[in-house]
Amino acid sequence: QDVLRFIFSHTRTLAGYEYEHGQFEDFFEIFMSGKNSFGDYFEHVTSWYARSQDPNVLFLHYEEMKRDPRYYVLEIAKFMGNEYHAMLLENEGILENVVELSSIKRMKQYADKNFKDFFGEPITREDVPEGLRNLHKACQRRPGTGSPIRNGVVGGWKTFLTSEMNVRMEEKILQKLSHTDIVDVWRRHGIVRPRVE
Repeated sequence: QDVLRFIFSHTRTLAGYEYEHGQFEDFFEIFMSGKNSFGDYFEHVTSWYARSQDPNVLFLHYEEMKRDPRYYVLEIAKFMGNEYHAMLLENEGILENVVELSSIKRMKQYADKNFKDFFGEPITREDVPEGLRNLHKACQRRPGTGSPIRNGVVGGWKTFLTSEMNVRMEEKILQKLSHTDIVDVWRRHGIVRPRVE
């Protein structure tokens, strides 16, 4: 549900989508149909979940990373290579710096500056894909409002979804993801209701 909330805000913020006056209720239906510009969220998750045990894939949950950022920075370093993991363990200052630079506050500062820089200047590189060029042109004509990074709070969806939307979303989650342990993680974080035995 937090992904739905994020994509809605992202779509309204970037003027290139031409959805700045769009309503959440309408966007909810688009998301549930899998027809938003990011594609079907559930197909995306299940396709990567199927690869989650591959040696070159690290499958993480935002809710878990948010709960213990230091642990997950070390997990990411280990995934990248034992030398990175060892370096962070041996240099507490570097580890603290990576954790701090990965915080929502710092990512928001970085993204705000870089979005303004990117959309404020013409594209001169030839290798930029056409879709990004079109978005860039639209955003130059009508600059968006707000930040591309939201507040990073887990559970922010609770203030947006009606009880009927939440029931529909939970049904879809269980229909699409019940064969995975993703549902168990989401239950621990209150995203999906506990199993009734």
